[in-house]
Amino acid sequence: MIWGQKKTRYDLDKLIYLARVANEPYTLLVAGKSPYKTLKDLQNVSRLTWGSEGIGSGRWLPSFLAAKNLKLGFDVIGGYRGTGESLPGLIRGDFIVWINPADHPSVIPVLKTGDVRCVVHLGVTRAAACPDTPTPKELGHDFALEILRLVAAPPGTPPERVKIMESLLMKAMADEGFIKWTKKSGSLVNPGDGAAARKSFNNLITMAKRERAAMKKALGK
Repeated sequence: MIWGQKKTRYDLDKLIYLARVANEPYTLLVAGKSPYKTLKDLQNVSRLTWGSEGIGSGRWLPSFLAAKNLKLGFDVIGGYRGTGESLPGLIRGDFIVWINPADHPSVIPVLKTGDVRCVVHLGVTRAAACPDTPTPKELGHDFALEILRLVAAPPGTPPERVKIMESLLMKAMADEGFIKWTKKSGSLVNPGDGAAARKSFNNLITMAKRERAAMKKALGK
């Protein structure tokens, strides 16, 4: 975006998706000392305080969609500059709920110490870091929310170039050096082709479009 501009100059739905590097499911997290242990516990709170970088930020959208789909009321506690600030804020008790992939290297250590607890894992299958935590579908809510790490090309890119780039990306992600690096760094990857990338994107955009009116209201639009 250009500073001061009210709309983006691109449409994510019109991009040509080439590959998926990863789709990392979010997890609904609370502090280990929190009295809330189940989704039902959270649903009984009229207005949850929910940690985020701020209204309209990258974490706000999946937080909003999670709250709507799980029937949770929430108020944003913002101003945190990413995971490095908001995760300690959750542990301190600055707010009740926060979302982040449970299988992420930043979260796994505090799950092991008990400083943080998983309540609902927002993926299709359970998280390795909290295998006893149910998914939305297991609780009667058929949806998933993920961080999408996709590679795309501009609209109008010639099909032959799309095919070449997709092939090169898949080859790169199958490279032994890349695989070793992901394991060493703890990075979550599950490579997929252009069709897999588009499917992941469509899942998110469908949810966002369904809640468009509610989001506009929340944003005062």
